[in-house]
Amino acid sequence: MRVLFIGGTGNISSAVSRLAVSKGVDLYLLNRGQQNVDIDGAKTIIGDISKPAELREALENEKWDVAAGVKVPDFAGESVPRPVHSSFWDRKLLPSMVTVSQ
Repeated sequence: MRVLFIGGTGNISSAVSRLAVSKGVDLYLLNRGQQNVDIDGAKTIIGDISKPAELREALENEKWDVAAGVKVPDFAGESVPRPVHSSFWDRKLLPSMVTVSQ
């Protein structure tokens, strides 16, 4: 299964990513590239979900079976990651989205 994981650099999401790879998932991590990601078997795609043009370029010609992300409340009570811009869905890049919440 080919999976796009939004993030993958935090404590929870990196643990989930390692588990996914260990289970044979073809894993792609979409993040802003601000932190080093060292997960054997995962491929990193640099892009920011809040910047539609950057996101379009990063994901052009790519397809996944599912996209997933971990939402963790920040100190202001908001959720991270920020909402995905509608153009992400308009391009029909993803057949489904799964969000894991605390």
